[in-house]
Amino acid sequence: MSWQDLKDMMREAGDVIHTEIMSQGGKSKGYGTVKFSNATDAANAIDTFNGTTYEGRILSLKLDKLSSNAVLYVTVGATASGMLSVLQLGHIRGMASLLMQLVDVYDVKVSEQQEANPLSRH
Repeated sequence: MSWQDLKDMMREAGDVIHTEIMSQGGKSKGYGTVKFSNATDAANAIDTFNGTTYEGRILSLKLDKLSSNAVLYVTVGATASGMLSVLQLGHIRGMASLLMQLVDVYDVKVSEQQEANPLSRH
């Protein structure tokens, strides 16, 4: 991914001031930064592109804590068919936990309902 590719992509989320792709010897290191004109556009970029793929690789976007709140740190990670990123695993674990809580609530409701309305046996 070139800085121009990154800038063109991020423009869909808002007003991009500057993009930079870190490289060594002319080869991308797989990460870069995007500076937006405001924090709202940066947050929109995270909502829009985090976890999506670019040329088969998973994008990870987060606010750069060492800069202003309008700068994003972008990582082009593993291939979509390869390993999941730590961030995605966190989302999956969070969703699994939420589903388990919903199942527990459902089980309690069913038990309460059965106690309140026991089936008559003949």
